[in-house]
Amino acid sequence: MTSAADDICAAFGAVVRERRMAKKLTLLDVAERSKVSCEMVRKIENGWGSKRGGTVWTFVALAEAVGMTPSRLMAAVEKRARNRRVA
Repeated sequence: MTSAADDICAAFGAVVRERRMAKKLTLLDVAERSKVSCEMVRKIENGWGSKRGGTVWTFVALAEAVGMTPSRLMAAVEKRARNRRVA
């Protein structure tokens, strides 16, 4: 049985791969644009983030720990960041 964090991490990698392929980008293209190594992009696309300690897994686990969905936590983070830029 997988956790919600594992499921979200797997989906995250799949969506990144689908978007990369739809835009006809190579791993190197995405790596250069994101400043993330090709190896890390490959690992993420293959679900590496679902391992404990992976950034996406950690983000989801923290969201769940504070009683939020990942999307609600990200919305709150984005709002806080916007408010800092305005202030």
